[in-house]
This record gives sequence, structure tokens and C-alpha cells, in this order.
Amino acid sequence: MTVVAPSSLCPQRLALLGGAFNPPHWGHLHLAQAAYDQGQLDQVLWVPSYSPPHKSDPALPSWQQRMQLVDLAIAPYPQFHLWQPPHLPPPRYGVDLLRTLQQQYAPQTHWVWIVGADTFQTLPRWYRVLEVAPKCDWLVAPRLGEPFGEPFGDDVAGHPQQHCQQVGEQVAHALRDQGVDLTWRCLNMPVIPISSTDIRQRCRDRQPIDHLVPEAIATYLNDHPLYG
Repeated sequence: MTVVAPSSLCPQRLALLGGAFNPPHWGHLHLAQAAYDQGQLDQVLWVPSYSPPHKSDPALPSWQQRMQLVDLAIAPYPQFHLWQPPHLPPPRYGVDLLRTLQQQYAPQTHWVWIVGADTFQTLPRWYRVLEVAPKCDWLVAPRLGEPFGEPFGDDVAGHPQQHCQQVGEQVAHALRDQGVDLTWRCLNMPVIPISSTDIRQRCRDRQPIDHLVPEAIATYLNDHPLYG
């Protein structure tokens, strides 16, 4: 398993990319690469969401298994690293995760958070958001699908990039009303129509997934049928 020792890193711009990664696929990798390039990042830390063994969804592979999948997926990319929490369970809330990372890495590190537009729209409702939002930059990925939550008008329907921009403006406005100036930008990238849900279903149906995931992931899931 690839583990990065904080003491060996003094990056100027370090980003975190969280998710279930159930499983990780080419969409995740393209997103991470777009953020790395456009955000002028030094590294991207991948942070699989934690699920305690006694509360795990039976359909969800264990945190350790998903950590292993991420490790396999990012192995060829030196700019990507799998984050190891200093203790278990890892931080549950964004504010605690960011504080833990700030304690692990160099004080001068400039933090960046990579999120999809759907997740970014929920930012004003995050736990203790005023302690999180201004302490990092936000790189936002466009998403497919109908606008979520608020009406945006027909002019952005079917235009993920425009929709992403409007989501960002709404979030920035909501936080500005709370006294927070948000630093954010939408990533200029195509929407990758790959779904972890679809990959899991294809695994259950014994259909090929080679075009959806890196070879190492396809091989692992063939040898270890996590999804039935």
C-alpha cells in the first residue's frame, strides 16, 4: 500500500479528493488529473470515506478494501497519494479532516478541496462550515443531470459547465452573507459519464468493465468479486 509520510512532503498546494470510491474508476482519475493541472497542484490526496465495520452497508466493501482499490488505481501516478489517517476512525466531518491534515503537513501548505458541483452545493450546510470554507480553495467539477435543489432555468439545462458556474455563484453568495469570502473555480473539463453504481451492476451481471476502470482494478475485481 502506498503511504506518504507527511515529513517527506513540503508542497505549496495540496488537494484532497474524498469519496466512497466504490470502486474508483476513470472518471475519478480524470477529475483528479484535471484538478492537478488546472489548480497547479503539487499533489492530490485521495481520502476514501470511512465506514465502521459494525455499521457498514452489506453492499459496501470495507474501508480497507476500498483503500486497497484506490491504492491500485493511483499506483502509476506519482502526483496522486492515498492518505492514511493517523488513527481510526478517521475524522467524520470536513472541519475535523482539514484540521487533521493541517496538523500532519507543513504549516505553509495551501489547501485545496476537490468536489463535484452536487457536493459543492451542499457546502453552506456543512457542519461548522465557517471553519472550513475560507481555509482552502475549492475546485468544482461539473456534473451531469438536472439542476439540483434550486431552479436555474432552461438556459443551463444540459450545460454542465454553465450549471457548475451558477452553483458556485450561489454557494459563494450564501457564504458571503455569513461573512465568508470563498475562493473557488469550476474545472474546465468534460463530464465523464462513468458511474460506480453502473460498474457494480456490470460486475453483478458479469459484464466487462475494462473500459471503465484501470486494468489493475478490473483484475482485482475479477479475482475478488466484491460486488457479487
